[in-house]
Formats: sequence, structure tokens, C-alpha cells
Amino acid sequence: TIQRLLGGATRERARTILYTEVGRVYAVSAQDSLAQAAELLPGLRKRWVRSGKLHPRPEHVVAHGKVQLVNEPFVIGGEKLMHPRDPKGSARNTINCGCLSVPVTDGSTWGQATMRLDPFDAATNLRIVRDTR
Repeated sequence: TIQRLLGGATRERARTILYTEVGRVYAVSAQDSLAQAAELLPGLRKRWVRSGKLHPRPEHVVAHGKVQLVNEPFVIGGEKLMHPRDPKGSARNTINCGCLSVPVTDGSTWGQATMRLDPFDAATNLRIVRDTR
């Protein structure tokens, strides 16, 4: 349908639009839910969790693990974003972004497992592989 509406755009372009916009709806609603929860849980924060993509944006890798108050933006590559795929963000920071914003409370471990799964070296943007032998 997206291909047809765009006058025959490629399947890849249609998929990019779909992925970005569905992710944007999810991220906006997650931010709204966090804002509502923050009214009941003073001090509730959010953590930026980068996507698991092989070649993530360097700015998103640098932001990985950063924590902010729910109603404060993250600064990603010099741009203020309330959450991944923020509609106010530039195309450079939002199109095909697969990052998440997860809730953080004192003593909370939610999102910590994601933090450890496949870390990157921010300086080289290379995946850190641990020898498990």
C-alpha cells in the first residue's frame, strides 16, 4: 500500500517508512506512558538503549546507557530527543532507528541485560567480543 501511495516507490523505501513510523508510534506512546508513571513514581528516569543492529549510528552508540529524568530530553549528536524516533528529531537521527527508551528506578535492573548483550567500543564502533572458552 505504501509503495502504491508513493507512486511506485521501491519495496525497500516502503519498508523503511513502515518500520520508522510504526517504531515512532511505539516510542511516542512509551514516552507518554513513562510521563504518566512519573506522576506516581517520583524520580522515575529513562535509559537510552541502542539497537542491536550491526552498524548502529555512532551517536546512538555513544548515548547507549545514558539516563535522564522522564521529562528531560536525551542529547543525541547535539540534538535534543525525548525518545528514539522523536518526531521533532531530524531524519538523520530518526529514520530506521531501532533504539529504545526503558524505565529506570532506584534498584531497577530492567534494561540491564540489554546493556550487556553485545557492547560496542564507542571509539571504534566495533562490537566487543568476549572469549567464552
